[in-house]
Amino acid sequence: MRLNDISWPVYKLEERQPSTEGDVVFYAKESKKDGIVLQIIDDKSIEGDTFGKRRTKLMMNSIGGACKLQKINTCLFFLGDLIRISTPKLWFIDNSGKVFKYTKSRTVPLIYRRITNIIKVIGGVLLEVEGIESRFRALYPPNDIHKYAALLKESKGSYLLYGYSAAKQKDTVRKI
Repeated sequence: MRLNDISWPVYKLEERQPSTEGDVVFYAKESKKDGIVLQIIDDKSIEGDTFGKRRTKLMMNSIGGACKLQKINTCLFFLGDLIRISTPKLWFIDNSGKVFKYTKSRTVPLIYRRITNIIKVIGGVLLEVEGIESRFRALYPPNDIHKYAALLKESKGSYLLYGYSAAKQKDTVRKI
């Protein structure tokens, strides 16, 4: 899947591909008590145009014991987060319900620049970074000890926020 085809946010699954049967995406897990248990991730036959809406309806069904849901603990809102946590084995599902694996295919510079300003906005913060004209959006401000932003230099003048650092690190490279 191409990055342009991803519908955000993205949810982290497991290190094995989920099964799909019809409109249902699930993991089959073995339980000593119950034998094989199907843990549903998504069901596109349920009314709702997003993964979150369908998942909410599935949760209501699971309260009465009609189905078991796969736990999903990690939601990603930014490309830099997807790049940082992805591994060759890890699977994801996007907001439209497409299951995918993110494959890192090229190496780019990882640079560290001093954070010059933090602007609080609804739903997060904007970071201004020394020597770069664009601002970077994040859900949470850096901790007081974090004075530097780690940035992936994707192309000339195009950067992705990758993380924070307490001290300026030596510039290096990362695979994206």
